[in-house]
Amino acid sequence: MYAQLSYTLLSHRKTRRLQQFLSLPTKRDAIGLVAVLWLTVLLEAEDGTLEGFTEDDLAGALEWDGDAEMLVDGLLHSGFLIKTKDGILQVKDWMEYTGKALTIRAGNRERQRKHRNKTKVKTIKKTKTSSPFPDYLDAGFASEDEYLQSKGDSNGKTEQINN
Repeated sequence: MYAQLSYTLLSHRKTRRLQQFLSLPTKRDAIGLVAVLWLTVLLEAEDGTLEGFTEDDLAGALEWDGDAEMLVDGLLHSGFLIKTKDGILQVKDWMEYTGKALTIRAGNRERQRKHRNKTKVKTIKKTKTSSPFPDYLDAGFASEDEYLQSKGDSNGKTEQINN
């Protein structure tokens, strides 16, 4: 899965707000935080809702060395995060921008699952068909004669018994 970054992030007002609010030295630092935020959400909260995440959890995920509350306030102030009515953090417009990618991802998972199941069926069928090797090799015998003797057959030949 991938997170889509737009070139507009370089000059977007949200990026500038985040940089200023957190006193980051460059836009690159702000964009890095946003990129890691989005990647974290893809991995841990596909729907964009950070339910169960504490401020410290989020700061840890973003490798933020400063104050965790200040980081979350900066993400809220800049508009990258919002709080739901229940006070849960959520990435703003997450499904609008990643919904299509998530739908594709779900379709890919289903297609791969079907392919794996199909491959399993082929493998099972293949093992049940006859081997390209002679029976005596499949049975672990070094020669056809050994194999036939073990079955009590010498290919129609009669054995002479010497007394």
